[in-house]
Amino acid sequence: MTCIVGLAHGGRVYMGADSAGVAGLDIDTRRDPKLFKVGDLLIGFTTSFRMGQLLAYGFEPPPRPAGGDVRRWMVVDFVEAVRAVSGDGGAVTAPGAKGISSADTLRCPTGIRPS
Repeated sequence: MTCIVGLAHGGRVYMGADSAGVAGLDIDTRRDPKLFKVGDLLIGFTTSFRMGQLLAYGFEPPPRPAGGDVRRWMVVDFVEAVRAVSGDGGAVTAPGAKGISSADTLRCPTGIRPS
């Protein structure tokens, strides 16, 4: 079970995450973070540590259009870029899969610093 929390207070955003890696009833403390910066984004992940590694070290977020609809950018452009890196990087185990599927839930809380 993963816990990622965000708090906006006084014009700042604070985020934190646990460090547990759970398999059945076994719990290990992980050294690799579940929350990290990629450019001006704060990205948190859950479930797949391989996915977290790809997001932290191999993910290039698509450019955001100035003054554009951030929600649309997240839903269309951002998710497609995550799908590409997850499939190319081996985070998906299903034969012939091309990244996270539409049936998957992309759990990627993202903080965006206003331009």
